[in-house]
Amino acid sequence: MVNIRNEFYNALLNSDKTTSWQIFKSFIQTYRPMDFAENIMQEALDMLGQSWEIGSASLSQVYMGGKICEEIIRSFIDETISSKETDIAIAVLEDHHYLGKRLVYSYLTINGIAVKDYGGTQLNDLVALVKRDNIKILLVSVLMLSSAFKIKQLRAELDNDVKIIVGGAPFRLDKNLWKQVNADAVGHSAQDAVTLIQQIKDGVK
Repeated sequence: MVNIRNEFYNALLNSDKTTSWQIFKSFIQTYRPMDFAENIMQEALDMLGQSWEIGSASLSQVYMGGKICEEIIRSFIDETISSKETDIAIAVLEDHHYLGKRLVYSYLTINGIAVKDYGGTQLNDLVALVKRDNIKILLVSVLMLSSAFKIKQLRAELDNDVKIIVGGAPFRLDKNLWKQVNADAVGHSAQDAVTLIQQIKDGVK
């Protein structure tokens, strides 16, 4: 799947919507759409984020790549917003990259887990939202390393009974980063989020 990922990455880098859709449609002739999202799309966007960090891609390229991927996701995920009361929330912290959050939110929804979607937030706003809604499990997605380090301050601002699950490119590149920012757990896929939430609910460390 590496060749498919690289082709999709190049299409995103060039903001080539037509080629991106062609790659996706070809892939799902054999595999599930969610397999594409987790195994091709997510890795390609991580590569795009890394390219931005080293200066070989612009922020507009990252933005357009994310928009293309969101359109593809919307084609196979029913994003009906649940009105069910919940103590679980998800947010992007001080970043402009929403695909990871959208993927996890969608996967939680189709697995019957209600979650509040805070979208993109700044640190102080996120703290206020978590306290207002009495959130007990908070999933935080980041793309940039600078945003990842903000989680340490987030942890200090919240009660200890709020569990923080982190995810995103910086945590895949540095396997111990989640511990450095004092998160409670790290996930590398949408399925990880489902598993970790269940473990926290069951009291499993």
